[in-house]
This record gives sequence, structure tokens and C-alpha cells, in this order.
Amino acid sequence: MINVVQDGFNSREMDNLNQNIELIFSKFKDISSTFQIGTAINRLKWGFSSASGFIDFFKVAQKVRDEKFPHIKLLGPSVIDFEYYYNVKTMFTRKKINYDKTSALLYVDRRGSPKNRQYGIFDLKNKIDLLYALVRLSPKTKSDEIYITEVNWPIKNSAPYAPTSEKECVSLDEYTKYMLEYFQIAKESKKISKVFWHQLIAPGYGLVDNRDGKLIKYPQYFALKELLEKID
Repeated sequence: MINVVQDGFNSREMDNLNQNIELIFSKFKDISSTFQIGTAINRLKWGFSSASGFIDFFKVAQKVRDEKFPHIKLLGPSVIDFEYYYNVKTMFTRKKINYDKTSALLYVDRRGSPKNRQYGIFDLKNKIDLLYALVRLSPKTKSDEIYITEVNWPIKNSAPYAPTSEKECVSLDEYTKYMLEYFQIAKESKKISKVFWHQLIAPGYGLVDNRDGKLIKYPQYFALKELLEKID
């Protein structure tokens, strides 16, 4: 899967966006036929000031796809964290858009374990159940397939690389435990098609630390490696 990430300039300049989307599809069409359009659409710092801004962005990508790359599948709406009112806004719009598959950046890191709850009832399982229900109800989704395209935990004592405050950071052992719990819950739900870990190499939240020009594989790297070998 290839992620077409927005920026403020492209989001405002639709003629430029049309050309850039066509170029991206053209260059990568033989590598992948699946493209996530936009990412973290409910975060102003990533370029969208509203749900309608993302919808306009997606419409351009859909138009280019329909006219020149009919084999390509488009994913959206790529809402980050537990903010499903953005899913409602983008999955029940009257605008003429459709998602071939649904994408979500379903982080639970600020609650620690994926078994912990938010708003009293929403642990990871219940969050997945709610998202799946929206997918089934939405007139904009062409399939029930859901891709979780980002998830990780911030690592203790890794500032300034950790994406959160030290309060939310976890130890390497906790990271490994939570990661395996996450995959297990997603698999047992039978409602998630794929989970992409974010990301392989990154100090502060990845599976491998590359500070000072060295590659240090954390316990979570070996745990995921073992998990993938069992799947194969």
C-alpha cells in the first residue's frame, strides 16, 4: 500500500494536486494497486482544516483514478485516534466519493494497554466494533475491508524522539506486550484485514533505533519477527 500524504499547498491548489496525483499513480501503479489518500485528516498540522477539505482532496484522486487508472483501489478516510465523528462526517457525506477500503490510524497508546478503556467502554475491541459498524452502514464504502495503517507506542527515555510526553511513554517490555495484544485483538475481531506498524526504524517509537548511525533492534522487533514467521 502507498500513502498519498497531503500538504497545505496541494490541499489548496487543486490544479496542482490533479497533476501530482496523476504523477504518483503513474510512477507507482506497477508497484502497488492500493493507495491510501490522505493521512491523519483530523489533525490541522497535517494540512486539512476540516473534513470537507479532505473530501475535496479525495475527490481529485478519485477523478484521476476513474479516468486513467481504473485498476487502482483507494483507501480513506484515514482518521487518526479515537475521533469517530470525523468518520461520520467523511463516510456519510453527500459528496460523490467512495472508498474501496476503509483506512484508520487506530492508536491506543495514550491508554497504555489496548485492553484499557477510553470513555468508560471503548477498549480496542470495542473501537474496532464501532468502526466496523460505521463501515457496514456507510453508503460510501465499497467493501467491509478495514486497514489499520498506523499504530505504535512511544518509548520511555527517548525524548525528543517520542511523539508524546514522557507520561504516556512505555518500557520496551510494555511495548512488546501491548503490540502483541494489539495484533491478537485485531485478529480475533475478524473485522480487520491488515495492520501496518508505524514504523520499522525510528528512535522513540519504532522497532529499531538508528541513533548515532547504529541499528539497535528492540525486543518488539524480534517479537514481531516471530509473529510473522508463525503466520507464514
